[in-house]
Amino acid sequence: FILIKRLLSPKSQIKGEAVSGPIGIGSLIYRIAGLRNPNYFIWFIAFLSIQLGVINLMPIPVVDGGHIAMFLYEAVRGKPLPLKVQEALLYAGLAFLGLVFLFATFKDITRFF
Repeated sequence: FILIKRLLSPKSQIKGEAVSGPIGIGSLIYRIAGLRNPNYFIWFIAFLSIQLGVINLMPIPVVDGGHIAMFLYEAVRGKPLPLKVQEALLYAGLAFLGLVFLFATFKDITRFF
């Protein structure tokens, strides 16, 4: 969350250009594959997999980390969150991920033009 806060802050030292969506990742894969060294390609795919795994474990309700957080809350409290609250959290998480996806895709498109 600190990274997201810094990324969206007007005084951010992390610029939006540091974010890549599917278009930017595809372009980078194409460039790395063009180097004709399979080691670079394998390392990049491994790095990408690790990054996606970390994102998946973030406590955003739609991804696995959010489900783990809800299960921990349920274990501590002794009963689950009300269904309406779970539903609202899932929709908020989905909206957040959608906005991040759109932001990254927008940055990718503006990089090409």
